[in-house]
Amino acid sequence: MGLPPFRSPFLVAVTLTWIASPLACGSSSGSDLLAASGSGGAGGADSGTEASAGTGGQAGSDQPDAQSDVSEEPGDQPDAQPDSSPEASALPDPAQDGPFAHEASDGKAGSISVHCVVPTAGPSAPPYPIVLIAHGFQLESSRYYPYADRLSSFGYVACTVDYSNLSGQDKDPVAIIQVLDWVIAESAKPSGPLAGQTDANLVGVMGHSRGGKAAVMAASLDARFKAVLGLDPVNSCPGIGTCPDGIKAMESMSIPSAFLGETVDDGSGGGLQPCAPAADNYQKFYASAQPPSLQVTVNGANHMSFVSDLSNCLACGFCKTASADHQAVLDLAYSYTVAFFERRLRAIVQYDDYLTGAKAQERYVDTGLAVLESK
Repeated sequence: MGLPPFRSPFLVAVTLTWIASPLACGSSSGSDLLAASGSGGAGGADSGTEASAGTGGQAGSDQPDAQSDVSEEPGDQPDAQPDSSPEASALPDPAQDGPFAHEASDGKAGSISVHCVVPTAGPSAPPYPIVLIAHGFQLESSRYYPYADRLSSFGYVACTVDYSNLSGQDKDPVAIIQVLDWVIAESAKPSGPLAGQTDANLVGVMGHSRGGKAAVMAASLDARFKAVLGLDPVNSCPGIGTCPDGIKAMESMSIPSAFLGETVDDGSGGGLQPCAPAADNYQKFYASAQPPSLQVTVNGANHMSFVSDLSNCLACGFCKTASADHQAVLDLAYSYTVAFFERRLRAIVQYDDYLTGAKAQERYVDTGLAVLESK
């Protein structure tokens, strides 16, 4: 976020909104809404690797032997509804750590530091899908490592992009694309932590706050990105350099998108500069998005509720106080991150259940933590 008199690039809210095609959501209408009242309470050289097994949840169940029983061809739009077959019920729960161990490795894409988490096994032999993660304004990329860990435990190569916050926002998507080039190049090498690990045809991008906007802009500039997820993205700029319009960019993008956010920091309650101004927040990104797209509003979350590590966070203190439990918001965000990319990159239709279906209703809507909307 930024300091007065500039507008802040942070966003936080707990409402879930999902834009999906009618066939994907099981509805013939243009939109449907699930709402709940109340507040909830989610090429350079590489250095040493670190083994890990996830972000702290319990390991999920084993993947089914034949993934084709529960998925479409990656990238296709759904023509079938989620089913309740044994294969579907056996899918790992995105609300928990996945079943696959992984290792972390740090490297450099030119001057940009990259932290990648690579599965040591997955639902199939490598290569695995790629997801790049962009950090918020004045927030270190390390604060988002648990997102990478959770994704990798489901068989993704997940990398954070440590671009500079001191340049114009037009430079952020360029940095993300540079890291994608580097990851793919490292994967093409005969040896190294990423050697043979990545599938350049299955690439997603996500980010928080300024990073959410950067993820949208990168996806608008590079067709290799097949899905984009924003965590309380903010379209405004803190007065540094060029300010591209991420909301406008959404209008011409045809890839699946999802936006998680909050309204505590939208400025409607008064106070100083809002961290996620209503005119530039996740709701505006969602409104401009083409189907399929998802919006999740998290009740009682603030803009920083989507940051995994809040320790010694100076920038976090400028946002309003959240009433939602921080871990509950993170649990939701991790679950939606995995379910979204499993659905949109691997085309596993059954993950709709965790996005807009019965599981999402039970866990988030019925408990008052979130509101789900789709169109």
